[in-house]
Amino acid sequence: MADGMCAKCSRYLLVVFNFFFWVSGCGLLGIGVWICVDDRIEEFLNNANIGFPLDWIYIFAYVIIGVGGFIFITGFCGCCGAVRESAWMLAGYIGCVVLILVAELVIGVYTAVERKNLENMLQNELTRLVNDYPNHNRNVTMDFIQEYFDCCGSRNFSDYRETALNNGTNTQSTWIVPSSCCKTGNTQQCYSEARNLGPVYTELRSLSCYDKIIDFLYGNVVILISVVVGVAVTEILGVICAIILCQNRTEYWDWD
Repeated sequence: MADGMCAKCSRYLLVVFNFFFWVSGCGLLGIGVWICVDDRIEEFLNNANIGFPLDWIYIFAYVIIGVGGFIFITGFCGCCGAVRESAWMLAGYIGCVVLILVAELVIGVYTAVERKNLENMLQNELTRLVNDYPNHNRNVTMDFIQEYFDCCGSRNFSDYRETALNNGTNTQSTWIVPSSCCKTGNTQQCYSEARNLGPVYTELRSLSCYDKIIDFLYGNVVILISVVVGVAVTEILGVICAIILCQNRTEYWDWD
């Protein structure tokens, strides 16, 4: 058993914290695998008429499988290392947590330094989605964005005027916008408001999707930073506890 009150507290904290860490990793792995192998997910999305892009669902599944697997390994090393007071398992746990901290730091610095470039990339991607709208994969993605953020087009609804949706023409009396730009089923009124540029928009989602997404991100940045800082502090405490336990552990496992 670990010697000293501080070492004992560190051991118990590591066991409790990493048990929940390990369970959360198992949960993420299970959810990711379930999404990938269960055909009912696609059927549910189609029947429910949910405009969320199916490709995004599978990308999300692969991401959480990778994240879940890494969390599973980290939690397993930390929990078992604390229970057995195993130096090599605690060292593996410390290494995994340090990798997570470095990744979080790199992502944070990159996001801060490349903020303008990332915003430009977002606008360029939205413009590309608008220009390629009739393409099935594009329209599903853009429909979801426009309905979720209550917007239309990259800059505004007029982005669709000269796109493939209107055969590249600029005939003001006939051009249309996607139905996802309309608030209700009254598409004719929606099209009329788009062609006549308002002046009052009752049926048309007239605002920029780029602006709405940026506002959403900046509006939640404080919450995101608070969560990241909280997670980082917890990870640092975990590393400190693991180091204390390694320095004060008792050599009573013959195979350790």
